[in-house]
Amino acid sequence: MTFHLDKLSLYLKRNIPLPSHFSKNEENLFNLGIISGLLFYEYIKFILEEANKLKLQRVYYFTREGEFFKKIHEQILRYRKSETLVIPYLLESSRLTTFVASLSDISLASMMRLWSMYRSQSVSTMCKSLNINEIEILKDICYKHELDFNEKIDSPWLDQRIIKLFDCSDFKDILHEHIIKKRNLLIKYLEEQDINNSTEKIITSDIGWKGSTQDNLSLIFKNTQFHAYYFGLQPFLNIQPNNILKKSFLRSKITKNISEEQALLKFVSPIEMICNSPNGTVIDYQEKEDSIIPIKKIIDSENYVYERYTQYFQMGVLEAIPYLVQFENQNSSYSQQLYLSCFRIAEKLWMNPPKILAEAYFNLHHDETFGLGEIINKEIKLSIPLLFSCIFQRNFLNNIASFLWSSGWAQGLFSYYNLSILNKLYNLRVFKKSESYSAKVISQDDRF
Repeated sequence: MTFHLDKLSLYLKRNIPLPSHFSKNEENLFNLGIISGLLFYEYIKFILEEANKLKLQRVYYFTREGEFFKKIHEQILRYRKSETLVIPYLLESSRLTTFVASLSDISLASMMRLWSMYRSQSVSTMCKSLNINEIEILKDICYKHELDFNEKIDSPWLDQRIIKLFDCSDFKDILHEHIIKKRNLLIKYLEEQDINNSTEKIITSDIGWKGSTQDNLSLIFKNTQFHAYYFGLQPFLNIQPNNILKKSFLRSKITKNISEEQALLKFVSPIEMICNSPNGTVIDYQEKEDSIIPIKKIIDSENYVYERYTQYFQMGVLEAIPYLVQFENQNSSYSQQLYLSCFRIAEKLWMNPPKILAEAYFNLHHDETFGLGEIINKEIKLSIPLLFSCIFQRNFLNNIASFLWSSGWAQGLFSYYNLSILNKLYNLRVFKKSESYSAKVISQDDRF
């Protein structure tokens, strides 16, 4: 018997009532979440299957997207019968709190784990990535080394001023004290979550994309084997620790090859957006009454998109879970066909997105303190003069490609401005190395 995603989508929408107080946009987002629920349901199922194979009874979901994934996990537990109970836990951490704590020494070599991802940085941005707030004394040290604190430096590890800075004993003493303080706080927090040097192995889940937060933890707890699972993974830029094994849901279950996965992950901010949480980024830990409390930074402009768009999409996903559990129980023979449908859902969300998702994205303010040292405003304006300026300059194709890349989501830009033909051409170019794209997608309707 052949499985049809359209029939499942129709079944879900018929059985799940729309909240009566929703606006038209909220209804559209809710329905989009309902018919996208299968993709996220299968991701959490993937993690549960791996946990059962490893005979582990808890999964650690990482903030922020992990808050959404944990809710899906809880919904599955509520409605799905299983002999083995795998409990979800939330681990409140970030690259900002784990990278500095993972540094084994103060050297250019250690900093390459940061600079391999962000090849241009000022000392100011480096300090933000190291979670250093008291910077006046560091400014004085930089001044002695003829370093402008805010000067953006390409390949900082090759700059003689940076090399001298990392040889400076005053600089190293400040950083050493700071690293020890941050590491001790992080270790105390993790010990409260039952993670310590005696932990034999654990399962973690994060959205992706290179797994650097889990790398950081594996460098702190070298005796623990980390089994890290991700929605998707991009090629690693750093040497991987020996005690971490990473698996991508997209690569393991959905896509046929790496190039196909990377095409889906060409722009990852939109994926983060629809899985986001309103509870802020963990920026530090505080000891309070014999307990460690995560400190979070909440940005109102970032939460605007969650409150106006994302929450309604996530509501739809969560409402779909009980019906997906029921459907699977009644149609177990469909399991492999469900994965093919997941590809179609992912392709529709990010490669041929509905306009309302594009609208959400280009209202987004994204916290990029780690690495870039700032809040990124995703708003962009596409104008005829801008297009003509690209076209009539030398190397116009490179100019257009650069503009599309800088938008943060080329397909979202095309959708927002109703340029569906350009979007199809762009996707064919993106997927040109993936022979299976045309067979899977090109014959499908462009809309859900």
